Amino acid sequence: MAFNDDLKVIARSWRQHFGMQFATLTVLTATFATVGFMICLSLNFQRVLTVWGEQVQVSAYLEDGLDPIALQNLKTKLEERSDVAKVQYISKEKAAELFRDQMASYAPDLLSDSEFATPFPASLQVHLRDSQKTDGHVAELEALATELSATAGVEDVSYGQSWVRNYASFVGVIEAIGGLIGLILVLGSVFIVANSIRTLISGRRDEIEIFELIGATSSHIRRPYIVEGAMLCFAAALGAVAVNAALYSWQLDVMKKSLAFARMAQELSFLSIPQVFAFLAASAILGGFGAWLTVRSLNTGWAAAHGVRS
Repeated sequence: MAFNDDLKVIARSWRQHFGMQFATLTVLTATFATVGFMICLSLNFQRVLTVWGEQVQVSAYLEDGLDPIALQNLKTKLEERSDVAKVQYISKEKAAELFRDQMASYAPDLLSDSEFATPFPASLQVHLRDSQKTDGHVAELEALATELSATAGVEDVSYGQSWVRNYASFVGVIEAIGGLIGLILVLGSVFIVANSIRTLISGRRDEIEIFELIGATSSHIRRPYIVEGAMLCFAAALGAVAVNAALYSWQLDVMKKSLAFARMAQELSFLSIPQVFAFLAASAILGGFGAWLTVRSLNTGWAAAHGVRS
């Protein structure tokens, strides 16, 4: 029953202050859409890094003439590591064959060149476990590479140092900037809600005074404003999700047509259902908190009517 009364108060607020409420809702929707976009962007960067990380492997290039027993001992030692999924031996001939296959469309003459040598050394391809393939484990990659470099029989080590380190750093910078922008926008949304509720209180001074005179409790006076702030942010978050979903669908279609060769569209995803619900709930809580900041200092309806702070 009390909630129905709150809804009636909120409906009346919209009728009496439609312009202000609509402007507040629009600004909040734009704010939450930006925050939602930052969250979605960060999750997709992490997803791309994880998927691409599945292709990360440490290549240990072996010295020519390495003793087969020493090679087997090295392979066994690597396979026993907890961070290693599997170790694959690539001979010089196999390395040359793989190179020919990869370059066939770019330099087809290589396939018919009888004088094509095998300048590639034999190697051990070390495939890491999933837990070692994200940006947070670049240090583990570097530690393994350093350890292998100091191992007898290993001439050189490579694991795509440049893109792993640079992409991980890029994701870290984007997340830091996004987090800062998101924090500023969240604080701004709290201020917007608080200011909107403060304006509503100012316009209802007489009504609040009457409520106080007839014996209404402080919680009864404050509750509609808190509910209104929560519902306002919930509606804004719902609109923000719709906007981001439409933008995501459009961007996905563009990438499928323009960047099909890169297969980027397959690695992107929108917020999951639980994430959407969490976003909506967090927004509603934020709106209620912003409204509470405004009404918490009101001990009574009389204080509210005259702007007295406790």
